[in-house]
Amino acid sequence: MAQEQASGIIGGVDAGESDFPWISALIKKGNFSAPAVIGGGVLIADQWVLTAAHSVAAETPDSVELWFRVKDLSNTDELIQRNVLAIYEHPDFENSGGISTNDLALLLLDRPLTEITPVPLIESGEPLFPDDPVSTAGWGTISAGVTEPHPVLQKCDLELVTRMSANPFFGNALTVAHLPARDSNAVATPCFGDSGGPLVKVIEGTETLVGLVSFGSSDCSDASVPAVFVNVHQFLDWIDDYLELTSEASGIKVTGKGKEISNGDLSPRRRDNTYFGKFRVKKRKVSRTFYVQNAGAGLLTVRAVTASGSRFRVKKAPVALINESARSSCKIQFRSPRRKSRKRSTVRLYTNDPVNPVYRFRVKAKIR
Repeated sequence: MAQEQASGIIGGVDAGESDFPWISALIKKGNFSAPAVIGGGVLIADQWVLTAAHSVAAETPDSVELWFRVKDLSNTDELIQRNVLAIYEHPDFENSGGISTNDLALLLLDRPLTEITPVPLIESGEPLFPDDPVSTAGWGTISAGVTEPHPVLQKCDLELVTRMSANPFFGNALTVAHLPARDSNAVATPCFGDSGGPLVKVIEGTETLVGLVSFGSSDCSDASVPAVFVNVHQFLDWIDDYLELTSEASGIKVTGKGKEISNGDLSPRRRDNTYFGKFRVKKRKVSRTFYVQNAGAGLLTVRAVTASGSRFRVKKAPVALINESARSSCKIQFRSPRRKSRKRSTVRLYTNDPVNPVYRFRVKAKIR
């Protein structure tokens, strides 16, 4: 039987408002008539989303965004949106003939998401057994043979099955990296649009992530064919290595000419490059270099730098990811006007520093 990447829920029901609070829709950026759903994702830490590698294999951080708190994609009243700074595919991800192995990727959000509690991951040593009840959800198609996503989040209940029983449907290609499950009534199954969505099991009273939607039957018309999920339990060490990057707080430090510029500094000075100097009345461009340093223990993420006013602009932004003790240069350019004046601008850096998420300082130039 041919296989295809899974994307939506056939035979599911509408998810309730309190269901899957940590789920996200992976959306393709662009001018589309409706949200272009690539798949789903799961918030597992305040700045990390876990999804299927095949969903983002052809994407870049700039081409996708994540939507949270939006069960109905046509109703964005409570939408929380995040951009993506980096995509980390599992290094051993493979996809051949619709069979994906090690099919997971981590997306680093452009800033922490503290309004939503991440889903806990299955822990090392917690067992999974055939017939264990599990559930999944997604915005994929609700009709077999159709690839259009469904705007309302669907969910369904499944049961785990053994790889031995599922393997004949998939050319005996399943390994410990795979976790098969099916509806015992052969009614519901993930389909086109659900890739990267969650498979959860209630463990000690808590919904726990045990899998991610990966692939299934060719057209989702036969719900007796198991759906195959990423076996999250097998990848805990790999996931932890990345979560460790932001497990401790970052810290931002900005300098000019080797002098520290404090957050909220409103007094431009020559000694730290914030005072650009005096210029004659003519069009002239002058740039000053500043350095953004990670003064904390965790990964510093810089999602944007802005300069107010029409005469100052960001000529070069620092890199988006700055490791512990590392730094990156930032250039601010001033273009002088045709008449005498004083020009000021406020430079703002938007980061994941928990103390100074918006770091700002003033720069100035004088035209004589």
